[in-house]
Amino acid sequence: MEVNVKQAIKLFFSKSSFEMIFLEAFANALDAGATKFEIDIELPDFSQLQNLRIRLIDNGIGFNDSRFDKFSKLLEVEETSHKGLGRLVYLCYFDSVNIESFYDNGKKRTFLFHDDYEKDSIVEDTSITVSGSCLTLTGFNGERLKKNENIRVSFLKRLLLENFYMRFYNAKLSNQQIIVTIKSIISGKEETEIITGEDLPSFKLLNVEEGLGFFDNVEIYYHVSKIENGIGRRVPTFITALSIDDRCMPVEVVSKENVSQLYDMIFLLKSASLQGSTDESRQNIKIEERKLKYLISVFRSAINQIVKKEIPQIADANEKLFRHIQEQFPHLEGLIDEDIVGYLPYHEVVKRGQDKFFRTEREILGATELTEEQFEKSIEYSSRSLATYIIYRQKLIERMRKLSHADLESDLHNLLSVKYKKFSADKIEQDVYLNNVWVLDDKFMTYNQVLSEAKMDEVIGVISPNSSYDGDNDRPDISIFFSNDPNNEEQTFDIVIVELKRLGITAENNSIVEFQLDTRTQALAKYFGNRIQRAWFYGIVDMDDRYKLHLKNQQYKPLFSHGNIYYRSKIVYSDLEESVSVIQNSYIMDFKALVEDANSRNNTFLKLLREKFSTKSPF
Repeated sequence: MEVNVKQAIKLFFSKSSFEMIFLEAFANALDAGATKFEIDIELPDFSQLQNLRIRLIDNGIGFNDSRFDKFSKLLEVEETSHKGLGRLVYLCYFDSVNIESFYDNGKKRTFLFHDDYEKDSIVEDTSITVSGSCLTLTGFNGERLKKNENIRVSFLKRLLLENFYMRFYNAKLSNQQIIVTIKSIISGKEETEIITGEDLPSFKLLNVEEGLGFFDNVEIYYHVSKIENGIGRRVPTFITALSIDDRCMPVEVVSKENVSQLYDMIFLLKSASLQGSTDESRQNIKIEERKLKYLISVFRSAINQIVKKEIPQIADANEKLFRHIQEQFPHLEGLIDEDIVGYLPYHEVVKRGQDKFFRTEREILGATELTEEQFEKSIEYSSRSLATYIIYRQKLIERMRKLSHADLESDLHNLLSVKYKKFSADKIEQDVYLNNVWVLDDKFMTYNQVLSEAKMDEVIGVISPNSSYDGDNDRPDISIFFSNDPNNEEQTFDIVIVELKRLGITAENNSIVEFQLDTRTQALAKYFGNRIQRAWFYGIVDMDDRYKLHLKNQQYKPLFSHGNIYYRSKIVYSDLEESVSVIQNSYIMDFKALVEDANSRNNTFLKLLREKFSTKSPF
């Protein structure tokens, strides 16, 4: 071969998959004009993979002189749909391929394709006038198959159908018959599957005529049918793919979690503009990212249109979900793409709307001078932001009110500040719906950094990245730095440490929170006692009379609240020598105080909003 085979395999098929053997063989057979294709698999036992033999047989025109010459020259093709590399995949898994081909009314060509192939073949005359080729793959060179089902006839039938739906369908429309026979003898058991035009679903066609942008003549071929007997009969077929070079290249247009379990659905997008849009190995789509994103959005919009027509109950459910999202996030009204609701995960739908919102905000805030249009938009977006944020806060409070003894500590934790995340001031507008430390006190909204469920060495590292912390490395539930940048060694800063306890635990278990707060205080005093301007330490617990008495005996004083809050200020030393100390202002509060005090503050804003906005308000 005129290109080093070993190097070509490494270059183009370093990440191949075993099933590509059958896809490439079938594609090559179709290119040779075959109407019949056979896969014949023999394997004594899965423990003897070295004896795996695969025969690939077609009735194409055979390896005549012209086709044999092209076979021996990699990358030499006549059309962009042909890559001239497919045969290399055979040698990714087998040592050699014996090829026997009949052509030109009686000629037979035999040759062996392997790593050291040099364009050698034997040509002889025979009495056989029927053309066709047989490729026999032997010498399996792997230790195992990634999946044993890759050589099961049922899997291969589905594989060829799903990858060549358009080729089968076009042949059927032209009154041609492509027949595929798949046979196997594995561990002595014989199995056979056959593909004919009868195996194809009935496709309908939707022409996409408007808003195509980068692409021309977009057609959507689709099939939608209800599964007999409903859920439980079998796994539904759901395919969204681009038809490129007569192959179906899967693309994720609809999230798997949103796929209906009651319907088979196949959606294939075809466009002349996609011709040749795969890489050399025909494994990956090769389209500029922004164009591919645009095409997927066109595809999803078309699917939405089809579903509305074919399955109105799904469309109704999606519309109901769309209204729900608008009610939950009124500031995103007009910014949520209705076409993606029900097709992408809920959080992704909301995130995309929020991204649009934040982009517009940044555009307005970044403008040195506002045009009249930008000025009107700035008023609208300011109103949206403030009104919706206050309404959101109230919804969060309502969710917190519903927490009970059955809920975990992590449920409260995630509502206050999503666990294991780090929030910083430069992204505060993006994180405003994920980080809710304002529930403790509205002054904490002006944070510099918030660490949720971070280890103590990470907390110390925020203040001094080069510090070597060797103390208790437990995780404070929430750590808040605000007022100044803790990385600036010339500035003092304020810090808040929050510890949470699950509702319903005993007074003894609740008292652990005080020890935890002391431990955090000692660590901070040891490293940064002279830089801590003010420190707040919060313990959120479930109080009973025994625990209230305990707090009283520990010199805690009750404060006014809608629940129970006890406060104490004391000196905490970092060591026995009392060389470094910090004044600890600690608040021990129950869950009711946390929630109801936040509700009282937020209600002040709600009253103003009710007076400000009329019943016609879009918010």
